[in-house]
Amino acid sequence: VDHERFAAPPLSPEQDPLILSIGRIVDNKGPQLLVEAAKLLAAQGRTIKVGFLGDGPLRERLALDVASAGLSDHVQFHGQVRDVESWMKKAAIVVRPSYTEGLPLAVLEAMSAGRCNVVSDISPNRELIQHDVNGLVFRTGDAADLAGQLSRAVSDEDLRVRLGAAAREASLSRSWTRMAAETAEV
Repeated sequence: VDHERFAAPPLSPEQDPLILSIGRIVDNKGPQLLVEAAKLLAAQGRTIKVGFLGDGPLRERLALDVASAGLSDHVQFHGQVRDVESWMKKAAIVVRPSYTEGLPLAVLEAMSAGRCNVVSDISPNRELIQHDVNGLVFRTGDAADLAGQLSRAVSDEDLRVRLGAAAREASLSRSWTRMAAETAEV
């Protein structure tokens, strides 16, 4: 990850922190889980702000689902963006609800920005995020567990800041310079 590009200042306290999902809007990335979690949180009376960055075949169906649930003001689809780093500066939480994944670059970028990551419990995510150490992990495919972890992150600013700082520190071992040097050494 480029630590200069994805360096973000600490956020000022927010009542409704922005939650970002970054990536293709396809089944294996799990965007439908985040929509379901948003609906569950809304049913519990919790208002959240969610932004999806990316595009894909599920976008239209999920946008209709969001609209029919009356959440269009709170869950928005922004399409593909070129300036992910500027969005990262606005976000407090980055969600990666994938069912399958390689090494998730968006998680590394969020770590570099010092943001709180909430990720599914799959091996590539666990390679980067340890639950309650430098992020939060939820049971893969479990929208209720995702909603619970998001509720924790949204309601506890100190937790978000602590996890984000630990994530930033952990990301430093994955800089382009360091990875290139280690590859050259091999």
